[in-house]
Amino acid sequence: MNLPIGLLARLYANSRRKKALANSKVKIKGYDVMLSEKVVFCIAMVPSLWCLYGLLLFFFTDFDGPALTLSIFSMPVFSFMGIMAAEAGVIDAKALRPYLMRIFPSNRRRLATLPAVRKDLQNNLRKLIKQVGPTLGRVYSEKTIDWKMIQEQSKGWEEVPHTPVTKKNE
Repeated sequence: MNLPIGLLARLYANSRRKKALANSKVKIKGYDVMLSEKVVFCIAMVPSLWCLYGLLLFFFTDFDGPALTLSIFSMPVFSFMGIMAAEAGVIDAKALRPYLMRIFPSNRRRLATLPAVRKDLQNNLRKLIKQVGPTLGRVYSEKTIDWKMIQEQSKGWEEVPHTPVTKKNE
């Protein structure tokens, strides 16, 4: 029911985004402009679409007054239901993607290597924690930590000056 407005909103918002990008020195992609323009366009055009549908019903059907009134006043409900159904469909389609990816052989080979990569990552992380952990003192070794006490003790410490890391030219 709202499909024509969605398509027109996409075209209109994209043209407005391009204009905003051309007039701005700080915008990178202009998605904020595109979203706000879509919202403004839809706020104005969706009720106009309902009026158009109402006129089409009035002139091209033989509905009587109550049926025509009910049809026109139910359009917002049907639009809302359509939006909710489309959103649920998009969510379900995203959930299907991993299952569909398993069908293709190239993805199956890549997915087969993931457990080994994960295991290697876990081992490297454990080694790093064993190496760096003892330097943290009580924070690393004690089961429970009184963070308020640690904050109180650290108030007297001087801040260590920060030296930015720079890349060496090779």
